[in-house]
Amino acid sequence: MEDEGKSRKELIEELKELRLRVARFDEHPSRDSSLEEALTFSERKFSDIFNLSPDYMGISSASDGQILEVNRSFEEGTGWNRKEAIGRTALELNLWDNPHHRTLAVEKMNRQGRLSNFDFVYRTKTGSKRNGSISMVPIRIQLNECLCFAVRDITDRKRTENALKESETKFRNLADSSSSGIFLIQGTKFTYVNPAFRSITGFTVNELMDMHFWDVVHPDCRQLVKERAFGRLRAEDPSSRYEIKFLTKDGQTRWIDYSSSIAKLHDKPTIIGSLFDISARKQAEEKSKESENMYRTIFENTGTGIFIIGNCSTPPVEITQRAQRARSLVKL
Repeated sequence: MEDEGKSRKELIEELKELRLRVARFDEHPSRDSSLEEALTFSERKFSDIFNLSPDYMGISSASDGQILEVNRSFEEGTGWNRKEAIGRTALELNLWDNPHHRTLAVEKMNRQGRLSNFDFVYRTKTGSKRNGSISMVPIRIQLNECLCFAVRDITDRKRTENALKESETKFRNLADSSSSGIFLIQGTKFTYVNPAFRSITGFTVNELMDMHFWDVVHPDCRQLVKERAFGRLRAEDPSSRYEIKFLTKDGQTRWIDYSSSIAKLHDKPTIIGSLFDISARKQAEEKSKESENMYRTIFENTGTGIFIIGNCSTPPVEITQRAQRARSLVKL
């Protein structure tokens, strides 16, 4: 025996140590019961969480993947009852629509020590496909290595995300082909600008993404634009359409007919704006005004009496001062 090589003194010392350990245990017999109570409480708490969770939860063997336990949500969500599931693997139940995704999930868990929110497609007992997000963590049960998994059904969320993507694609296709400048603003930054907007301002996409939205506005109009934009983001109702001046990349001034509205995109208030260049119209209006002023100056200062009439039965449309005096003399 191993103890045969020990001296009598060594055996006496070991006996004393054992007696001390027994004495300590006799003095604090509640320690063992406290640990047992804590363990029981912990197991009960885990059991309650496991069974009451709305997620599909289960425990499987880490070595062969056999399912050891499932909760009620697993039964209701997959259609497989507890008796049918226990002793079989997820692959045997055809739960993974793509078995390779399970391999990727396990590999990722092994690398990271746990798996969180791995999206995949699962099948129910009837064969219908749904979207799920699985999390897994290794646990030990009675010295056996196991995996505790939880699957959350995200089918409705995926439908919403796909509908949003489809809507965004339609918006982008429409905006990209529009001759009007179209843009999105969140906070103080552009999040989207279409080709027409870039053409009007002369800036590239990357340049515009790094700018505040007021950086393209002429200094004369900048404060007005900022006040109305921030008011719109605060859910106020400032004028949604007005004419402002832009400054292009090369320093030119462009007159813009601008309109905007507010919406929520990815849960953030977003300004959706559109504009078109009215510089040519403004130039034509300015030339017309200049021509009118020149005509008025000549008309009023001419030394000749001039009448402008529409027809003989109506009063003159316009009349110079000299003509007015002459007309008064005739009446006399």
